[in-house]
Amino acid sequence: MINKELLILVIFWGFVNSSSSNLLITILEHQTAIATLPAVGNVVLGKPFFIESYSNSTMQPQPPGTTFNTTGLGAGILNGSAEVQTKANATITFRDSQTMFLEGRAKYTDNNNDTASYMFLELGTINPNDLTYSGGGIAIFDQNATGMLNSLSNVVAVYKSSIDADGNATVYYYHWN
Repeated sequence: MINKELLILVIFWGFVNSSSSNLLITILEHQTAIATLPAVGNVVLGKPFFIESYSNSTMQPQPPGTTFNTTGLGAGILNGSAEVQTKANATITFRDSQTMFLEGRAKYTDNNNDTASYMFLELGTINPNDLTYSGGGIAIFDQNATGMLNSLSNVVAVYKSSIDADGNATVYYYHWN
């Protein structure tokens, strides 16, 4: 029997490597979201369990094949109440001048030093006119979450990320059940 995390990863990887890659996450009123996947249709995701914010420098479109590593620090509210700090390390590869693929690892840490870690894959685009960014992806948490973050062990999440023209980034994470 194939596990759910592997299946989601394979499906997303197929979208990333196809010419029609598009995981569309639409945020509706009150941040309830619907994911639209080709050949699957709409999946209601509900409200996000984590909303992350961070500052980011704006990025210019790059030549296809351009690859670089980056580290990001952020913060957010988990399940509506727990303050969490985030750190992510990613490799970014431009598929074309405006479309990029991100893969990496991230870690949540709360005020009690409890932790949860995950790997992620993301596909997004830069608008060359205003240098905004919009992307979406999956996060697969490992089984080693501790303390108050233990509920994140083995969780599979989908997320939508955006960066405005001033470099303000927001990421909405949703459980994938």
